[in-house]
Amino acid sequence: MKKNYAKNFFTLIASVILGNAVQSQTTLVLQPAGTLGKDAFIDSRMSTNNYGNHIDFPSMAWTNGATPVNARGLIDFDFSSIPSGATINSASLSLYSYNSPANGSHSTLNGSNESVLSRVTSSWNENTVTWDNQPSITTQNQVFLPASVNSIQDYLNIDVTNMVQDMMNDPANSHGFLLKLVTEEFYRRMIFASSDNSDQSLHPKLEVTYTEVVQADSCITMRPAGAVGKDAFIDSRMSTNNYGNHIDFPSMAWTNGSTPVNARGLIDFDFSSIPSGATINSASLSLYSYNSPANGSHSTLNGSNESVLSRVTSSWNENTVTWDNQPSITTQNQVFLAASVNSIQDYLNIDVTNLVQDMMNNPSNSHGFLLKLVTEEFYRRMIFASSDNSDPNLHPKLEVCYSLVSSVAEENNNNIALNVFPNPASQSITIDLSNFKQELVSIEISNNLGQIINHSTEKQSNVVVDVSDYVKGLYFVKVNFGDFIAIKKIIIE
Repeated sequence: MKKNYAKNFFTLIASVILGNAVQSQTTLVLQPAGTLGKDAFIDSRMSTNNYGNHIDFPSMAWTNGATPVNARGLIDFDFSSIPSGATINSASLSLYSYNSPANGSHSTLNGSNESVLSRVTSSWNENTVTWDNQPSITTQNQVFLPASVNSIQDYLNIDVTNMVQDMMNDPANSHGFLLKLVTEEFYRRMIFASSDNSDQSLHPKLEVTYTEVVQADSCITMRPAGAVGKDAFIDSRMSTNNYGNHIDFPSMAWTNGSTPVNARGLIDFDFSSIPSGATINSASLSLYSYNSPANGSHSTLNGSNESVLSRVTSSWNENTVTWDNQPSITTQNQVFLAASVNSIQDYLNIDVTNLVQDMMNNPSNSHGFLLKLVTEEFYRRMIFASSDNSDPNLHPKLEVCYSLVSSVAEENNNNIALNVFPNPASQSITIDLSNFKQELVSIEISNNLGQIINHSTEKQSNVVVDVSDYVKGLYFVKVNFGDFIAIKKIIIE
């Protein structure tokens, strides 16, 4: 069997461009203490006892009162901050030895104390695990710790890269590490401090550097026609009639033979080509006006025809929808169309970014847009062409640009947090440096193509950056502080 022994290594942390993707490397340091750590000592002699709060993390074969004892260590780390799909570039585990009041120090009294770290493949509870119910392990990519040459000997930067990648690839069957002797025959042992040890500098430490990829913007234009499009005209006077093939897309309050009529427009677009989890960087809806043979053109005859676009939250069928069974809507992130100043006036590039992001975030409760007047009192109206209009140049058009984020470029060292606000932003952002203790830091802002837009060196609590002239889209704020790099994703709108 080929043995993968512990080794020291140096890792370069960087952000690079590969093809049309931004790659961002992040280093995460995990060294939890006490109740935040999850480790346990299991003992074959007291095989039903739990030692979830023991100060030692051992691999040992010894005797107690002439009774043989094997002991093993279990430890698990919280990888929830590492995004799914990340590539693990390096992972190094450091274990710190000491002279334990309970179990002494490393010993090769009766032979080699070579030990092995294996990936745990079944769940375990720190407060209930025992020798008898210990979890299963796999030998895949296990790592060997060579025999100690001193009784007090730290094992630093043990290369567990492949095991951590396995854990990320198969989280359902990954529950940390088990440490045991290769040969469990007394008298031999390795003794390290656990996360419950009173000396925090001795707690097990795992450093993981991973690469996360953010694809450059993808943009699609949706402008369906006829049967491919999904829009409808609903009319309060003919409240049970369906107008799924009407040539108009209106917001209107009028009369017909002295009977008041309110009309609204429904439209839905097919987002199936936008991958789940995508970040919507921009979404613009263009509506085209004309002099409709059925309903005329824009009018403010009796007041403002200001209208509002809202997200539809219940399903509807283009061929059966009516005023009486019209779907529900939400006012969340609704968008207002200012009153027209001309009877023929297109409304181009209406910013519906937040509405479309809401649709992507909650597809089961998102079924397009509803257009209606803010004040439904006659005589006022907006008239646009629908996708059923005979002139294809007038069909509603939605342009969406999105980023496919494989792994979100956001991380925090366990001791230093980076905050950037507001997000999304349009005028300025504030980079909070209060956690960096007035140390000199380097700040870079780059776009989603990796081009550096802004670079500065700062030594203050807060840095305000004017982003009012930035092109809308995805950006990255990177703060470099010594060996620590923090990257935050922001949206400029």
